[in-house]
Amino acid sequence: MFGLFKKKQVDLAGLPLEEIKFTSEDLFVLMGGFDIGSVAVNGRRFPWREVERGDEVARWRRQVVNRYAPAGFVDAEGRPQGRLAEVLRPFAKPGLGIVGSTRGSLSRFNVEMAIWGDEASFLSVEAGNGLFTVASAGAPDQWAASFARAFGLEGRFRLAERAWHCDFLMGPADKGLNTLLLGKDAAGIRDLAATKGFDARPLLDIVAGIEAAKSVDALKLTTIDLRGVELDRIETPSGTFANNVPAASSAIDMRVKRMSVLPEYGWVATETTAPRTGLPANWRERGEEYRLASRFFSGDLIADTDLFDFVTDVRDCPAELGGVPSGQPCRPIEEDGR
Repeated sequence: MFGLFKKKQVDLAGLPLEEIKFTSEDLFVLMGGFDIGSVAVNGRRFPWREVERGDEVARWRRQVVNRYAPAGFVDAEGRPQGRLAEVLRPFAKPGLGIVGSTRGSLSRFNVEMAIWGDEASFLSVEAGNGLFTVASAGAPDQWAASFARAFGLEGRFRLAERAWHCDFLMGPADKGLNTLLLGKDAAGIRDLAATKGFDARPLLDIVAGIEAAKSVDALKLTTIDLRGVELDRIETPSGTFANNVPAASSAIDMRVKRMSVLPEYGWVATETTAPRTGLPANWRERGEEYRLASRFFSGDLIADTDLFDFVTDVRDCPAELGGVPSGQPCRPIEEDGR
């Protein structure tokens, strides 16, 4: 009698890779560590303490083998094979990682795109169950369209009528551009423009549009640029795993670009973390004060380029704001006394 209610075993071999569901533990085993954007494997949702217990990781590996080996997705050791290996490869490599949320500006990131060389893939969190799906982004000439679909921007992002750009530094008391725009704070925009030396008129036009609209939602995107960076490795009793942060010797080359996008206006407000003159060469290891000092801000109306190209273009801090070109130290470590 009870056999009538036995859960049906799903034949994974008969499913497209894009429909197969993975847990965080599955992906930790399959990727050999963290994903570049920390959407699947991160300290918030992942039982990191259990990684230090070899028996738990061994159990996760057995589960991966039991579930995915019969369909040929992994070998007897739990290593991904074939197309699964190809799709997962960019997530554990020092390339570009783009993360964002398709569920509103206040939601946690639920989509990740990883780019390494001429390979790119997506990882998505399923609503409700916290499981993950993975998919290829296709050939490089398909990446822009795949990006727009994956991040909910297809047919939604509109190019501005005229391009506009500004770069500036901000103090702790300064309000961000999108805070002012979404708050319809025309006076605050004029004040910031006067202080930072940019033309306020294009932003005041956006304020007028927002006032006339019923609702406006900002899309949050972050690009992590680890190209050319040597990644750290995590040594635990369970083994050695790939980390998604730079080793100390190459931390200076890392760039992070945090964007707030108003798709209907072709507008992007950006905060970029990059080396600036006067910071010690090991500034990333020196705490919040140095992280805040490494930021510069920009605003863009995008009229003559694709949003994907903009998102993947992680700039150095401009020289006029004290920026340091990629690969060059802010000043030698020995001068910093450490």
